Amino acid sequence: MGDLAAKYLAPVFLLATFYGSYQVVKPYLAFNRLLKAGVLKKNEYLSKITAEIATKMGLIKVTPYFMPGKITAFTFNFIKPVVVIGEEYAKGLSEAELKAVLAHELAHVKARDSLIISICQFTTYLYFFVPGLKKYFRQILAFRELRADKIALGYLGDKESLASALVKTYKFGATEALVGFAADLSNDVEILRMQAILESDLEIPRRNVLYYALIILIVVLSLYLLYFIC
Repeated sequence: MGDLAAKYLAPVFLLATFYGSYQVVKPYLAFNRLLKAGVLKKNEYLSKITAEIATKMGLIKVTPYFMPGKITAFTFNFIKPVVVIGEEYAKGLSEAELKAVLAHELAHVKARDSLIISICQFTTYLYFFVPGLKKYFRQILAFRELRADKIALGYLGDKESLASALVKTYKFGATEALVGFAADLSNDVEILRMQAILESDLEIPRRNVLYYALIILIVVLSLYLLYFIC
């Protein structure tokens, strides 16, 4: 059994590791290419209001950029946190709504959601054979969106601008971003976010038995596969 695992499972595990690593790194490589090509643009007004909100949140430095194209807003938060806002999308927002979107994105930065989402993505590629794992991690991402709304509301104190910005974001119809103000999750999550904002009821569900069972399963599988690889 051990020889068969070492012969067949180890190569598959290594291939999944490399493929998962590439999928996680790919968006960051694309971001760096856009940055070097001058597609991402700095803006004095955007930098000013971003700095104001970031200071309130206790974030040292976050660099905001405008970007052309059919996008809304997303964050990168590995080494130097950045927030990217679509130029066309931003034109349809009021000043209060733009601040609400920035507060939500900075909440992602504060919570290190880029790292958490990357880990979730990598794990789903690595353990592609675990039933329901991808679906469960998408639930985690949905809760991260709710948590970002909650953090943003705590600093804004203005649920109307956050709610109206969310409506405009979904109507804008952008493609999915890695970590975005309107991550492409499901209609149920959209409704849940809107209801939570308007009712000021942003209680995040606690971790359940399934969460701990999945963590234990992933650890056991990792140790098992590493044993035969090494």
